[in-house]
Amino acid sequence: MIPQDKLIHFLGGFGVCSALTMRGYPMCGLEVAVVIGVGKEIWDHYHPPHVADFNDAAATILGGVLSFMISQL
Repeated sequence: MIPQDKLIHFLGGFGVCSALTMRGYPMCGLEVAVVIGVGKEIWDHYHPPHVADFNDAAATILGGVLSFMISQL
């Protein structure tokens, strides 16, 4: 069972990358998914009571990676 929080991060990364891929920028979509995934966790680290979680960033990035890989088929 995948935790709902990780699924939301995954779908966010997938959605961002897919949206940019549909505009013709698949690599940019992947890059934006990485920046958003890492950036959100950096923001969480500096804004308690939020807690930075490496797995949240990884889920966001994996969503972007999957979207990018699909676009390369």
